[in-house]
Amino acid sequence: MRSLRVLASSLVALSIVVGLFAPGVGAQDLKPPVATIKPKVDTLHGEVRTDNYFWIRNKSDAQVISYLEAENAYTAAKMKHTEALQQKLYDEMLSRIKETDVTVPFREHGYLYWSATEKGKSYPTFMRRRATAGTPDEVVIDANALAAGKKFSQVAAIEVNPGGTRAAYLHDTTALRVYTLYVKDLATGKLLGDSISRVVPSVAWANDTVFFYQKADSARRPDAVWRHILGTPQSSDIEVFHEKDVLDNVGVQRSKSDKFIIITDDGFTSSEARVIPTAN
Repeated sequence: MRSLRVLASSLVALSIVVGLFAPGVGAQDLKPPVATIKPKVDTLHGEVRTDNYFWIRNKSDAQVISYLEAENAYTAAKMKHTEALQQKLYDEMLSRIKETDVTVPFREHGYLYWSATEKGKSYPTFMRRRATAGTPDEVVIDANALAAGKKFSQVAAIEVNPGGTRAAYLHDTTALRVYTLYVKDLATGKLLGDSISRVVPSVAWANDTVFFYQKADSARRPDAVWRHILGTPQSSDIEVFHEKDVLDNVGVQRSKSDKFIIITDDGFTSSEARVIPTAN
């Protein structure tokens, strides 16, 4: 839940301030780990730039991991005397949040869709039911189940096809906004074989078997829109739009009428929209 993440960040910041001004016995004698200096020199437009800590970018390097673990151990020891205060502040802020809650449903293609949060669970469950009185609730995507056993989990861009039979969604387990797109059969609850790697939100269904999705460049800027047909490999997908200007961001969505796929191209000084008839 975004509110919990914001509160957690605020708690950490506040705890650090408290820790700095009220160190426990012996905490002031702790010495922080010192990162090794490994100069990396780059020259750009005649200007020489030196980055002494570029090596820390390599997260799989044993020395990087060892250094980060030392940083974590130092922080834990430095802040240990504030643990009771941290818990008190967390409990107080959490008590002001309605943990068990539901969003206002919206109607689409004969269904009502909403998300639900439950006390003790960190992620929402995305639900639906037919827009007819007395029909049972259905789970579209359970973000808690997807997060089980993972250090990080984020679900994004959940889109159900017009027929209501399949749900496309993005899942990131890296914390680097590197998503994989999956398609779930809502009748069986099983995933189809149409997983697509290294995508960014969002997704737009043209019909029940064709959808459009976004890719990003090396800076994770959404720069391209691709088309995928269910049952075909990612290698056969077609790029339908590519924006080379690094200051622009590309988006894709289906129109409210369901008649068009809209590709947006937004920059600092201009915005454009292109449409593709879903009938095509």
